[in-house]
Amino acid sequence: MSLRKVYKKSSLEAESCYYRELFDSETNSTKQLWRNLNQVSSFRHSKSKSRGISQLYVINKTVPKTADICNGFIKYFSTVGQKLVENLHQNNYTNHMS
Repeated sequence: MSLRKVYKKSSLEAESCYYRELFDSETNSTKQLWRNLNQVSSFRHSKSKSRGISQLYVINKTVPKTADICNGFIKYFSTVGQKLVENLHQNNYTNHMS
């Protein structure tokens, strides 16, 4: 068995054991179970504040304004599908030509 498989198997077993103990109703009160669930699933905000995105780099330019950052994400995610389709068609065309 490779070292990678051994590591993966032991880490999955350790993770399973951790969660089993974390949510064991015999050792934890109902209140503690809910605390553990909220901590694991992040239903409640953590005490540390999220910094968010303060700036974005787009084609060698820094974009510091929040509205421009939002527009940058919108432009990227609204065009990424079309670009993938175009690349797929180009790759299929060149593969069939060779």
